[in-house]
Amino acid sequence: MKALIATIFSIFILATNTFNQELNKTIFSERANSIILIGHCNRDAFTFPEFQAWFDENYESYFPDEKIVKALSLINTEEINITLVMGTWCSDSRREVPRLYRIFDEIGFPENQVKLINVNTEKLLPDEDISKLQIERVPTIIVYKNKKENGRIIETPEKSLEEDLIEFLK
Repeated sequence: MKALIATIFSIFILATNTFNQELNKTIFSERANSIILIGHCNRDAFTFPEFQAWFDENYESYFPDEKIVKALSLINTEEINITLVMGTWCSDSRREVPRLYRIFDEIGFPENQVKLINVNTEKLLPDEDISKLQIERVPTIIVYKNKKENGRIIETPEKSLEEDLIEFLK
């Protein structure tokens, strides 16, 4: 029995470590001629030297509308999830994603409710089928409320990130 428990525990640790190794994965993209993020990531990936300068610059230089940010901060975010599909090779992603994180920080949006996926230049993941997300351009920001899609921002917002978000979450 002890051997069985030890084996199960070892498999669990191995599986956990394997999953963690895939988070924030980078590869060299010949098409982009640079290192890119690929697959599931978290915000820590933007501290990597290849991505930090553009992330920090666009984060710091964005000042969302304070009135809309205040309204967003009053919304109950418990049932809200956001899937963010981007490419670190894409200028629109480099501009919009740091701005979105600036808004998240200002409204206190929980990071564990953001699913960040980085795609290659063909907008695909080598080891995962994401076709159900119907990604044609990046970044694509999909807002879910109560597990139903409430809206999406594709490439650039209609008005501004915060204005589009408030429309989806009213």
